[in-house]
Amino acid sequence: MLISDLDHFKRINDSYGHVAGDKVIQFAASVLESHSRVDDAAARIGGEEFALLLVNTGEKEAQAIAERIRLAVSAGESHLPERMTISMGVYTTYDNSVTAEACVQRADEAMYEAKNNGRN
Repeated sequence: MLISDLDHFKRINDSYGHVAGDKVIQFAASVLESHSRVDDAAARIGGEEFALLLVNTGEKEAQAIAERIRLAVSAGESHLPERMTISMGVYTTYDNSVTAEACVQRADEAMYEAKNNGRN
C-alpha cells in the first residue's frame, strides 16, 4: 500500500487559485496512474491525498515505485511556477490476517513520518 500527499497543497490553492490546484491534482493523478501496473489500483482518497494498492509487491519494489513517482512529480510539468513535491508512505505485508484498513493506516503513518522529516 502506498499513500501519498501533495506537499503544501493549501498554499498552492491560496497562491494560484483552485483552477491551478485542480490541474495539480490532475497532474499527480496522471503520474500515479502512469506508474501503476495492470493489477494495481490507484485512487484519490482525499483533497490532495492518493492511495496506490500495489498487488503482490515486496517492500523493496514498493519503495522503488514510490521513488519513481516522487521523481516524476518533482520533475514533471505541474503548470505552476514552482516545483511540486509529494510525500509518500509505504506499507507491505504478505500476512493475510492484516486488514486493508490496517495497511492504509500503516502507510498513512509512514507518509506523515516523511512529511515530518522534511517532505518530498
